[in-house]
Amino acid sequence: TDYHPDASFTVGVRGRGVIKDPTAPVPTIDVASGVFSGPMPAADGAALGLVGSFVTQVVAGSGGFFARLDSLRMGQTDLSGCCGGGGPGVPAHYYYTVSNGTSSTQLDLPLQQDLGVPDTTTGLFDGITVNNTYGALYGGNSTFSLLAAVKPSIGPIGDLGGSGLAAALGEPGFTATDFSAVGATGFRYDGFRWYDGANETFANPTAGNCGAGTGACAVTNLTNFNNAGKVTGATLVYQPRGYLMFNREWRNMEVIMSSARRAADVRVYWGAAGVVDSVIDLTHNVPLTFDSAGGTDTATQLSAGWGILNQAATTAAGSYDGRTGTLTPLDWTCVKPFKTFIAGGAGFFPCAGGTEYAVSKTAVLGPVAVGAGSNQSTANAGSVRTATNNNGGNGFSMYVAGTITFFGGMTALPTATTWTLRTYSGAVFGGGTSCPTCNAGNNGANYRFVSASRPMTAVGAEVVFNYTVNQTVTQTTKADLARVHTVPDPYYVTNSFERSPSAKIIKFVNLPSKAIIRIYSTSGVLVRVLEHNATNFDGTLDWDVRNRNNQVVASGVYFYHIESPSGQRRIGRMTIVNFAQ
Repeated sequence: TDYHPDASFTVGVRGRGVIKDPTAPVPTIDVASGVFSGPMPAADGAALGLVGSFVTQVVAGSGGFFARLDSLRMGQTDLSGCCGGGGPGVPAHYYYTVSNGTSSTQLDLPLQQDLGVPDTTTGLFDGITVNNTYGALYGGNSTFSLLAAVKPSIGPIGDLGGSGLAAALGEPGFTATDFSAVGATGFRYDGFRWYDGANETFANPTAGNCGAGTGACAVTNLTNFNNAGKVTGATLVYQPRGYLMFNREWRNMEVIMSSARRAADVRVYWGAAGVVDSVIDLTHNVPLTFDSAGGTDTATQLSAGWGILNQAATTAAGSYDGRTGTLTPLDWTCVKPFKTFIAGGAGFFPCAGGTEYAVSKTAVLGPVAVGAGSNQSTANAGSVRTATNNNGGNGFSMYVAGTITFFGGMTALPTATTWTLRTYSGAVFGGGTSCPTCNAGNNGANYRFVSASRPMTAVGAEVVFNYTVNQTVTQTTKADLARVHTVPDPYYVTNSFERSPSAKIIKFVNLPSKAIIRIYSTSGVLVRVLEHNATNFDGTLDWDVRNRNNQVVASGVYFYHIESPSGQRRIGRMTIVNFAQ
């Protein structure tokens, strides 16, 4: 018999007990309609595993460890060195619980999002507890653990909805060369989208985008404001996007929200009129919590959850647009954490000191306006303040995991239905070649999608590492016996194993757990018989270099014959040099 560890392990993303595969294929995009074939796979932006190799020799049975994202706090991309009026960099914080089933640890893992390169960090913890029996072979026991690590990362803002800013600055992936590489001239129709039913079917869901990264996006140029899909009950579905649909200064909102964005399908389940029953991340199988930001609840703020901003909550003067009777994108700057970040140095669209708007669990219809304006100057920010600017009828606005959407043209609140938001990591290029509803200046190419790493921002989801190790005892094979040899060879008088001149040692190594060793002289005389019978899978046996009469053997060449209980046999040889006795 012999000792053979056999190991297997898997890594996945788990939500409420269901494992999701982050390596699943990325969906395709229809080149003519811009509609995705399905949702994105689960997040792959948080690696989990052991530090170094999987030491199977000291592990037994099945088990695993996980890293669960408990909460997050949004940060801000550093714009202070690139864009006048941009805010300083503030890292986002991702709070994890890591556990191996025996012990748990809380980790605060900050990530500073960048304009052009990803950021990553590492949290270490005890991963797999060493098995007492097998660990003892190496001087260990169950008080030791194999070290594990969770390594979350987050991509640059351009990959998470900030493509307008990324292209304006010529960041990697958003240059003219990058567009050409995918057969497009730009990214005008990049954007997240809403849909009804099991999958999106509405062609050209981002047709209302109007910017090109450097050109004007004037209100008078627009024939269509719908740039975020379609849902039943709303004639307007609109997302403000810097350089694409709104003033470039909206980038200071995007560099905050992008630290909470994810690649997922998030479904809103409506109950009674305007009441949200639940919001579920279908991709990661976790619920989103209501972020009760604003009003008297000063300790909370928007993060990875959801909240509805109604016009009725924005009547207090303080929003930069000055329109207390109409809900506009700039009203969101009076909701935390946007109010805090923008007051702290972003400089654009500041909210008046004491004003703070509260989000709600229930939608209430009210006047909505979705402005656009010049991409180029803060002086033109006033264009979003005029009373006649882009009236969206009655509706409300909703924040979902780093994405703000306005729903307008509504005559009734959603009731007993579902709306789904589809987000992704990467960018959609091209589009508009056969789109009668697309705004002027299309990209003149088919839709193309380039995916990017999907960050782990789904609060409640777990990255899971599972393993199975079988420490089996099997029949010894010829291959097992072929590994047996003596140490040292040749033996010359003495070696480091020996503790005194009279205590000589030659070691047989890589032995099976049971074996009989017969040692012969070159003339065929049986010198010694050794029996190996290990109970702890130790594959070594010492010979004291003495014969059956307890005499130190003479110098010469000796043969050894190994026989295992399974009947396998092998003959080897060794050389011994001794002083004359």
